[in-house]
Amino acid sequence: MSDIKEFYRRAANGEGQVYSVELKADDPRGVVQIVHGMSEHSGRYLELAKALNQHGYSVYANDLVGHGISQQGHKGAFSEESGGYDCLVDDIESLFRFGEKRSGRCPKVLIGVGLGAALAELHCARYGSESLLMGIGQLASPTLAPAISTAATNHILMNGYTSVSMAVHNMMTDHARMPGSDPENQYYWLTSDDEEIKKYIDDPDCGFPLAASAYKEILEGNRELVKTIKRGEMKDIPIYLMSGSMDEAGGYTRATREIAKLMNSNGSSQVAVKFYRNGRHDILHDHCRDEVTEDICSWIDHNISVIK
Repeated sequence: MSDIKEFYRRAANGEGQVYSVELKADDPRGVVQIVHGMSEHSGRYLELAKALNQHGYSVYANDLVGHGISQQGHKGAFSEESGGYDCLVDDIESLFRFGEKRSGRCPKVLIGVGLGAALAELHCARYGSESLLMGIGQLASPTLAPAISTAATNHILMNGYTSVSMAVHNMMTDHARMPGSDPENQYYWLTSDDEEIKKYIDDPDCGFPLAASAYKEILEGNRELVKTIKRGEMKDIPIYLMSGSMDEAGGYTRATREIAKLMNSNGSSQVAVKFYRNGRHDILHDHCRDEVTEDICSWIDHNISVIK
């Protein structure tokens, strides 16, 4: 297995750097990029990256701006002004270009988790430079989306673009509230593995509230993604959507089923879907993690062999 290389690149928002990692294969079969989810960081997917690297892939990942080591002085915000969400998509493309320079021209695979799934899908529509696309734990749109956008807009006008509103945060994450004072109760929706919940709670770069502007841009990005798919702008490549059957954040498979149906109806003819019984939102950190990792590697291996 390759050593992990850490490095920094200029972020697309022009405000600073984005932290990235690489596990380079000697003779790569493909380049895989992992896009992490909301309120976490790329380091949580190191085990998946190692498994993919052992299968012969060069693996890359960013800490999204506002997350992990890419905080840029405004933790939880994508930028100091509007447009940060779009810049996250641009950062994905620039990392692919970096990976191509390092690993040569070979098939590219994009894996997005949670928020990262929506970013990956939007990247596929805007750039289409990937050969394979995987979305894990698709997030459902909150029922109070219009009210959240209004509240976020008002908060930004009064407090600035990078400020946090706990009211907006609570509206956006209403699925995550559970009666009881123990911290573990707050993250019951994440995984059924209590040890993984404890690791998440103990990690200072996990579980933090995003800025009101970030939540607003996520909602806007979700609406743009739906419009983009309806316009038939998604590249018609093999797509694999995965979710836990008990993923409350994804509407108990509803979000995954809806995006798959939308893709199938608008030009994406190669969409596969799998649900993991009793898996919650973060199936890569749930009891089914080994099965999920094996499925990811097997699906990529098969499709890479078809491409070549």
